Amino acid sequence: LEEHRIPLAYGGLIFRTIPELTKVIPGHYLGDHVDSTLQAIEQIMLNPKVHHAVRPRDDAYVAAHDYFRQHQADVEASLWRRLADTDMPHRRLDAANAILGRNIRAALLLGDMDFLSPDLEWIENLLVNHFQMPADMLNRYLEIYYEAARDNLDARGDIIVMWLAQVAGIQPERERVERVRVSQNR
Repeated sequence: LEEHRIPLAYGGLIFRTIPELTKVIPGHYLGDHVDSTLQAIEQIMLNPKVHHAVRPRDDAYVAAHDYFRQHQADVEASLWRRLADTDMPHRRLDAANAILGRNIRAALLLGDMDFLSPDLEWIENLLVNHFQMPADMLNRYLEIYYEAARDNLDARGDIIVMWLAQVAGIQPERERVERVRVSQNR
């Protein structure tokens, strides 16, 4: 829409949960209160301007998104092979895999893997409360996802692998840590 100079307005709970999102999405943020939303929409209609994102897209994240999209099936196939050796109920993990993969891609496009934190809480609640799985199941699942990503993604996927290592509490290989450090200092 931005390319076609079409104004965009948005709002919702996620923007209260992760306020930083309003800096990476181009458009008018309608605010946190419904009562002021109509007034904001009216102003946008009267004076339609395209608002650009405050924070520009990070090319490294866009490249990692494209790379992950190409190799996501490899990561997930490896993940399923690894899950076969666990006592995790596989039919329950299908939803978690789909959600995590989709949300990794979204976070990469938005330029910040930490935008996934609320989704991890949601996946944990899904596994523990809805599917009645043990509380440590999410961490084990993330460890296995990390291993699958580590083994199937090269340097172009370092952003993903490093984030998975962080959330799973795993120390990543030195070579990967060094590559990420060097790329961040460019």
